[in-house]
Amino acid sequence: MATDRSRRRPSNAADIVEQILERIRDSRGFDFRNYKRPTLHRRIERQMAERKCKTAAEYLVLLDRDPSEYDALIASLVERYRVVCMELPGMGFSVPVAGFGFTLQEQAETVEQVLRALDVAACTLAFPCVNGYLALLLAQNAPELVSRVVVLQTPSWEEQKKWALKIDFRGRGWVATPYLGQLIVSLSQRMIARRWFAKALGSGADAAEFSARSTAALDAGCGWGLASLTQAYFSAPAPVFTPISQPALVIWGAQDRTHRATEKDSVLQYFRDAESVSFETSGHSPELEQPGLFMEHLVRLIEHR
Repeated sequence: MATDRSRRRPSNAADIVEQILERIRDSRGFDFRNYKRPTLHRRIERQMAERKCKTAAEYLVLLDRDPSEYDALIASLVERYRVVCMELPGMGFSVPVAGFGFTLQEQAETVEQVLRALDVAACTLAFPCVNGYLALLLAQNAPELVSRVVVLQTPSWEEQKKWALKIDFRGRGWVATPYLGQLIVSLSQRMIARRWFAKALGSGADAAEFSARSTAALDAGCGWGLASLTQAYFSAPAPVFTPISQPALVIWGAQDRTHRATEKDSVLQYFRDAESVSFETSGHSPELEQPGLFMEHLVRLIEHR
């Protein structure tokens, strides 16, 4: 039996492209509405040529007949960006060199070295939580490397220090205490992670799944230098941030219970041109909890600002 969609075949090629994008959004959760239309048309035309479809209408028929073609088309549409992911020293499977002090400046220098080694220039930095300050320092001190900045769950430095103390065993400051903090994190990291996800994630995220993934990583030898980073960041003098001129996006997950008392707009003092958005059903990790929505805002920043 024919579906309603297969009956409604638009004759105009541009209308067919819009219908293809609508189907991708409905069936795969990828939203390309904010992408530049000429770019989308060129990518779809290339995919049509590879599939030997002479018209957009023929390609629409192919999508009806073979839904797996959506995945190939999505791969073609998103390949225009180079994406670089890195683990900071002491986090994940990135082992710090001897003498690494975990300071904000050392971390920023490490990111800069990676970008220069990869010959990355004029990039968009998207950094969450305390790592947002690394993006600010790089945009400030190496502006030729940074064209745009995205920070997630990042308030002002003063607000971040208050937050870090509040979540450190209810203000006791144990993680921030040298040696004691390292001992606690080493012995209790799985429990800390489990309790963190239960409290910090939004209603749409599966805390048990996040916890299981973190446990699997820890079991595989993943490092988590939480204590060393906390002690190095917040025992040093406050960094000086000069308001940056690069277009910026500030994202907050509204359901992050750890940040209930945080002055979220306080970070705007560090930007001259920033937009602030709230993901209403996300918690502390909006880019992981609502990746489709995150991608939509990220593409809008890249394409239109």
